[in-house]
Amino acid sequence: MVGGRGRRRALAGHALDRAVLFQPDAGRCRAAETVTACQDRALIDGAAMRFGVGPATVDVGPGDGVTVRAGEEEWWSRVAVVTVGAWLAPVLADLSAGTAMPPLTVTLEQVQHFAPIDPTSRWPSFLHHRDGGPLVYGLETPAEGVKVDEHHAGRVIDPTGGERRADEARRAAMADYVAAWFPGLDPTPVHTATCLYTTTPTEDFVIDRIGPIVIGSPCSGHGFKFVPLLGRMLADLADGTVTAPDHRFAAWHTGSPR
Repeated sequence: MVGGRGRRRALAGHALDRAVLFQPDAGRCRAAETVTACQDRALIDGAAMRFGVGPATVDVGPGDGVTVRAGEEEWWSRVAVVTVGAWLAPVLADLSAGTAMPPLTVTLEQVQHFAPIDPTSRWPSFLHHRDGGPLVYGLETPAEGVKVDEHHAGRVIDPTGGERRADEARRAAMADYVAAWFPGLDPTPVHTATCLYTTTPTEDFVIDRIGPIVIGSPCSGHGFKFVPLLGRMLADLADGTVTAPDHRFAAWHTGSPR
């Protein structure tokens, strides 16, 4: 255990078997509130948004510009920023033909939420590097409990039509894990959810531009917290401030980080 009594109290509810690194200035991003704030800011700046209109297609014609279609609407622009998550490969399949696009693996991940036994306790975010098992991570989620699950442990899935039902065996295994390692949590999950991870071989992001297409794939399960920086990088690519980024995320052309 690293630190004094105060740090021990900060990790109450954990069954620790070795020294730990404690970072008291760490914090959490409120994902839903962040997305809403970004959308509100975009609307103020003149953006138009569409929700639930069906799959989008991106077409680069023989001339300049890009045509984007979604539902019954169609838009043309000199530049399109494509940030479609797990659907990046199928959406840009024609564009990426013949280029050194890094392989993108899509997996179905799942998370469980567990209720603290003491509802007034403060629960720190954590990473647990286990012996002989995947990394386990967890963090407190307001109104849902403490999210706990394995990182990059899901099965490969086709994002265009794969089954997204939670795996009951994994759910039970994580309940056993919580019972063994976190006596401060009720080991019965109160909420289970699934999500898609898009992962590159190096676990780096893909931030690049090919002609009129700007590609944004802050993937591999850890992109959200970099939203302000990545938004600026994508904007610079779109407006021409940066035309060919010389950084590790320009892997679209090289297949490996620079």
